[in-house]
Amino acid sequence: MTNNYIHNLWKHIVSELSKAKDIQTVRRKTAGGVWFSAHSESGSVVIINEAKIKKPSSKLNCLRAIDEREFSEVYPHYQPWREGNFLRKSMSELSQNTSYILALINHFEKEV
Repeated sequence: MTNNYIHNLWKHIVSELSKAKDIQTVRRKTAGGVWFSAHSESGSVVIINEAKIKKPSSKLNCLRAIDEREFSEVYPHYQPWREGNFLRKSMSELSQNTSYILALINHFEKEV
């Protein structure tokens, strides 16, 4: 995907998360994972917290923030990971927020 596509997807995600929304983490081979809450702050950062409604919820010691740079670094590896061509461990080296970024991509990409 082009940098323009990734940027547009990011802007769509930030716009859609102007109000908090519970989103489920994704696994490559099994059913969905835990839930987390995401909302955008100042139109440029997505804040991750424990799920507000859905269960089981992700357990977080503190809020996490994802910016466009971090999202853009992980995005190109999403499809290879889904196809089994990129190890999850390698994804974790890109970002500590990989699980949440993958879930955001999985949830919102079909809308763009």
